[in-house]
Amino acid sequence: MRKIDYFDMTSDSGEFEDIIRVIEGVRCAKGPKGCKMCADLGIQNNLCLIRIYKEASEEPRLLIELDREDQQYFTYDVLKCFDNIPQARDYAHEHEVWDVEY
Repeated sequence: MRKIDYFDMTSDSGEFEDIIRVIEGVRCAKGPKGCKMCADLGIQNNLCLIRIYKEASEEPRLLIELDREDQQYFTYDVLKCFDNIPQARDYAHEHEVWDVEY
């Protein structure tokens, strides 16, 4: 059986969507709960690729508020952090991530 990577799945599934947002409190994809360096650095904003989930889950996840007409709060995972806006813009263009806010 093949291991499924986050990036193997597409946002067309209807279960989730990949977006890019400035997220508070992360330096890397693990965030302060999974990375000692993130925790030691304290609160920090970073431009990140995140996967928002459209259905509730029993897995503990972070919560984000988005302006959507059908739903306001979404759980999410951080998939990747970018060093700068051009890097995020290039990634979004290459991977067809349309919902982007810097």
